[in-house]
Amino acid sequence: MTSRSAYRAAHEPNRRALLRRRDQLLARPLGHLTWHQRARLKGLRAQLANADRDPLDHLAALLRDYEAELYAQDAANRQDEARRRGLLRNLGFVGLVLVAMASVLGFFVHRSFTHHRDGRHPRDQAPAFARLLAELTLDAHRFWHFECVPMTDADCASTCSDDGRCHAVADTCVVGGNDDCRGSRDCQHHGDCAMVGSVCVATEDGHCAASEICAEDGRCHLSDDGWCEPRDPEDCREAAVCREAGRCTLSGQACVARSSADCAASEGCRSKGACGLRDGTCVPTEVDHCMQATVCRWQGECDLASNRCTSVPAPEDCRRMTTCVASGFCPAEDLPAHCAGEGVKRRGPV
Repeated sequence: MTSRSAYRAAHEPNRRALLRRRDQLLARPLGHLTWHQRARLKGLRAQLANADRDPLDHLAALLRDYEAELYAQDAANRQDEARRRGLLRNLGFVGLVLVAMASVLGFFVHRSFTHHRDGRHPRDQAPAFARLLAELTLDAHRFWHFECVPMTDADCASTCSDDGRCHAVADTCVVGGNDDCRGSRDCQHHGDCAMVGSVCVATEDGHCAASEICAEDGRCHLSDDGWCEPRDPEDCREAAVCREAGRCTLSGQACVARSSADCAASEGCRSKGACGLRDGTCVPTEVDHCMQATVCRWQGECDLASNRCTSVPAPEDCRRMTTCVASGFCPAEDLPAHCAGEGVKRRGPV
């Protein structure tokens, strides 16, 4: 690997994880923001939406800027909402009546605020006192239409265990540091064990090598683009896909099946008869492959059809099953559709 490639492999974040976080942020509804607040985010949203092929450090910077601006707007709105709710509490009984009346009118008021010809909210153009009344009305409407958001770190328990987003900030769960990433399932399975640009990603070979996808698929090294992938023939030879499916040969960026010998040595051969190679995949290619497989002994699938072992019932197939030999449950004389269920009767081993 060249020095430039080595640098990129060591320092560039995982594009897939960054784009996944980008999509999560862009999917968040912005209806609670004013027109002016949404306008401030519009430029960043446009850049993020078209950043699929941007340099990864630029994509990470855009994510940081967008999240910072979004959280700042959410914090400002929470302060305003607290002020308005305090006013409602101070109104006492009158406040309760206002809430009851506004809950009926709130839906229509809210619709008029969010469906304006130029896309702006009338409350953004109204005098301050009128805006306050409008916000009180919307708060009353929201009072009866709750939206669940994380308020404490404990509320983020699910996302924390999934992808390291363990901390509640501005009504959303975010990654707080490398420790959050290292404790997540994404670290265990995908190698996304370091925080970069507010998301967990793989940043070194060690992250990939310690992951489940290394043991399962041979994806033990960090690529130049930030993906975990097989790089050496040993990655495939030592992976579960070699033992289970005969995919023991490195081809490009994947482990594939390239020889009948690898197929014949695999668990798929012993269990499902996938002992031959066809079009780069281990499949049954001879009747003997099925006859000697576990699916024949336990399920009566001893015939070959369309590159798979299947059951074309015949008495000798059913009698060959372990359940017939061991327990005496064998086919009736009139040949059932399967070797179990209706038409099966108890008879001595054959």
